[in-house]
Amino acid sequence: MEGGQIIVRYKFENRPEGEFSTSLPEGHWVSNFYVVSDTSFSFNIQKNMVRPRSVKFAIQYTESDGSRIYVDSLTVSQGGNDADVIIEAKNLTGEYYSEAGISPNPNYYTWVSDLGLWVKDSEGINFDIYGPIPEKEQVTINGSVRDIIKTLPEGTYYYAAGSYEYYTFSEYSFYGVYTGSHTSGQFGYDPRVAITGGELTITHLDSEGREVSLNASVTGEDGKVYMLTFTGPLTRFLYY
Repeated sequence: MEGGQIIVRYKFENRPEGEFSTSLPEGHWVSNFYVVSDTSFSFNIQKNMVRPRSVKFAIQYTESDGSRIYVDSLTVSQGGNDADVIIEAKNLTGEYYSEAGISPNPNYYTWVSDLGLWVKDSEGINFDIYGPIPEKEQVTINGSVRDIIKTLPEGTYYYAAGSYEYYTFSEYSFYGVYTGSHTSGQFGYDPRVAITGGELTITHLDSEGREVSLNASVTGEDGKVYMLTFTGPLTRFLYY
């Protein structure tokens, strides 16, 4: 999964005078080939956060007249994660609705993202979570006293459309990127991909749950698997 430089031990017999090259295009995840000596060459691979990948390519020399001499082929394989989209979230916030709204039970409308709620280009997943009633406390925000929750209930939550029972999250959950616009009734998130399956686990990292970890692997309506991780405190999770 990690990227970096790879050195391949290789014996060049009667090495051509032309320029060392490969059949890979510019911008490939395997790049920056360099002949270190007659016994090795090196290249770089990019870090891979999604599916495992592999590529086979030709090792060649390009002569001054443009002709190519093929020397050998090489296959590079790199591990990854069982996911199509990886989100390393840095912010967890949201709103707890103590009275039933769009669903018959109170819910935690939770936005876990790399930049935060209502921040342009923020990428994340909105989880519509159902769990035990939270403890709340009062804080002053912009000169007004507001109620916030202390923490999210610890446990593993499963996708369950139409259930709205404790330790589930609903069909109102989605993956999105905030565009900064509230047009078209999409609350500024585009693309908006509905979550259709999966689970998330919330773990308290201290006795009061002020620090939490949240790990999720969910499936979207586009067929992709979204993996999200977060470690840190809640940010102004309002209680209504």
